Amino acid sequence: MSSALDHAVIDKLAAEIDDELIGMRRDLHRHPDLAGDERLTSALVAERLRAAGLAVVTGVDGHGVVAVLDGAGEGPTVAYRADMDAVDDELCDCAFASQVPGAAHLCGHDLHTAIRVGIALVLARLRKQLNGRVVFVFQPAEET
Repeated sequence: MSSALDHAVIDKLAAEIDDELIGMRRDLHRHPDLAGDERLTSALVAERLRAAGLAVVTGVDGHGVVAVLDGAGEGPTVAYRADMDAVDDELCDCAFASQVPGAAHLCGHDLHTAIRVGIALVLARLRKQLNGRVVFVFQPAEET
């Protein structure tokens, strides 16, 4: 990838989607999918990434999602992984607590997922300035 990306532009683009990503993370926290059953999470991830123009493959090793962002020029391929599954417990009594009995995002996978989607959305808007390819891997069933 090009090292000529302007950090101020990246910060601005990230700030523009901040509320969207916070909402996404809270939605994922409210509706956790246990390991091996990440149907809602993978559908949400795939939808957001397709909307940003990434090439998306679903159903990888169960409910995994792989998305590819090609830059404008030749360069290296970089992969970035996030885990999506929840565990079978709930301790949070916050406003966005899990609404799924016996399932919760206690290991931060909701946050991992939202951050990786955010990175993909920002880089998608900068694709003409990128050299190479970025592969985003959203792993199912990491807890098991």
